[in-house]
Parts: sequence; C-alpha cells; structure tokens
Amino acid sequence: MTNSVERDGSHLLVDLSALQGLVGSDANKIRRFLSLYLDSLQQQGDELRTHYAEGEVQALGAVAHQLKSSSYSVGARALGNLCAELEKAGKAGEWQILAREMPEFEDTLKMTQAFVVDLLARHS
Repeated sequence: MTNSVERDGSHLLVDLSALQGLVGSDANKIRRFLSLYLDSLQQQGDELRTHYAEGEVQALGAVAHQLKSSSYSVGARALGNLCAELEKAGKAGEWQILAREMPEFEDTLKMTQAFVVDLLARHS
C-alpha cells in the first residue's frame, strides 16, 4: 500500500505508517480500519457542519476532538491538525477562528476522503 500523499507539496495529507504502527502491516486490517475511518469521516463531518450551522460551538469542539483522534490514528495529520484547531476554538467559544478554519477543514476533509476511497479501491 502507498504510505503517503502530499496535500500541497509541503504538508503530508496521509501517512499510513501511523496506522501500521497500531495494527501492523496486515493489508486486510489496514483496509478494515480505513473503511471504518471513511465512515467516521462522513458521519463526523456531517455532525461538524450541523453544529457549525447551528452555532453549537461546544458540541463542534467535542466532535472535532473525536475526529482528531481517529485522524491521527490513521496518519491523516493535516486533518487531525485542523480538527485540533477546531476543537480548541470550539471549547473556547471562538466563533471567528471557527469561521476562518471551516473552509480549510472542508477542503482537507474532501481530499482525505478521496485519498482513502482511492486507496481502498486500488487495494481491494
């Protein structure tokens, strides 16, 4: 399996060595974890959007915390880092930071989802 992909030439989008460190190099286990992660990306991305739209910054911070943890586990550092910023801003009630970070979150979420979908399709 390909271990990584560059987001914009300088930031690592996904580094599967983090996941391999948790589950080993068994391709079936990696696929299973990535499939579960893909499901959580959709679900938690939807939850984040809903909380953002409804101005529920504390709830947004809590969901960002969950997505941050799972993103770091599979090596999606760029998304994990953005979720850490959203978590911090949500817990502090910093609406301006959330408004600034949400578009980048959306872009990075889409790129991460596309990468995982492609990876799973190539290695099914």
